[in-house]
Amino acid sequence: MSIETHSPTRERRFGRIRDAVQYAGVSRSGLYNMAKSHPGLFRKNGLATLVDFIVLDEILDALPAAELKARARKRT
Repeated sequence: MSIETHSPTRERRFGRIRDAVQYAGVSRSGLYNMAKSHPGLFRKNGLATLVDFIVLDEILDALPAAELKARARKRT
């Protein structure tokens, strides 16, 4: 059985940093850290910094899957 993942529908390719923070669920500083190792993530339009959501999706898709462990049961 295969597991399919679906990313949220994105209306546009570029957006402001605050939009990318909300979209990706990362902090502003986390987004800047991602940009250090992925130079195409940020674009400049005059004074505005834009985020390329296609690059952001590629970064998020490359993240490892979370390995969740069962919680230990409390002894009563």
